[in-house]
Parts: sequence; C-alpha cells; structure tokens
Amino acid sequence: MNIEQYILSRYSLVNNEVIGPRCVVRGTPMVNGYLGTGVRFEGKIRRVLMHRMVFLLAHGYLPETVDHINGNRADNRIENLRAANKRQQQGNRNSRGYTIRTKRYTKPRYEAVCDHQYLGVFDTAEDAKAAYHAARKLAFGDYAKSV
Repeated sequence: MNIEQYILSRYSLVNNEVIGPRCVVRGTPMVNGYLGTGVRFEGKIRRVLMHRMVFLLAHGYLPETVDHINGNRADNRIENLRAANKRQQQGNRNSRGYTIRTKRYTKPRYEAVCDHQYLGVFDTAEDAKAAYHAARKLAFGDYAKSV
C-alpha cells in the first residue's frame, strides 16, 4: 500500500473539508503559502500538501501537479483545483509580461517575451502587456491567467 491508497482508505471529503480518522483536518500554513498536514504512514509522519490531498479524495487519482485556478495557494476548494502539468502551470503564474530596456534607446522601451517567443519592443508598458497577455492566451489556453 502506498501513501495515496492509505489516504483514500482513511480520509474522506465532506463539504470541502478533509475528515480524518478522529477529526477534521485543517492544515497548517507553510512558508511557501500552501497548507500542509502530517499523515502517519508506516510509523512515520509524512508531510502532505492539503490541495493534493483534497484533489486525491475528490477525484481518486493524483495528477503531475494540481493547479489553483485563482492563484491563491490557501484556497483548497474542489472547484478551485484542477489537474495540470508543469507547462500548464506556467500559464497561471503572475507575470508583468515585459522588461524595461534602457540601453541602446534614448527613452525606456518595453520588451515582451512569452513562452520563449520574442514578441517585440514597444513604446509603452500597456502595449507590451497587451501583446504578452494575447500571446499567453494563445500559448496556454484555459490555463492562462486572466487579467
């Protein structure tokens, strides 16, 4: 039995709350913003991220990564979690979308790059940001963070 099977056999999910053998499991805030808890498995306490535990209990499997749709790492509601791979996760991160270039130019210019694709140099930050968000929507589809 692995830890995923153990969690499925001992825990349940009721109204977006994880119910353990003796209590409701709340999770403890970690330094990186996620909620985590300890699960005693084979005589050792294993750290488990709450969003992965909620996804496992709701869907019965664990994907490569679990994505928080709204970007809030402490929001572990089922409707806020979706299966993703690492590439799709990149579309849901916070990014300004441009870098400021001052060398070679008399006034600041704004360079936009999305998904390793050069989008160009723009006169205003707003133009660079608009080009970045349009390219991100094409590259990542539903996983692109909306503005």
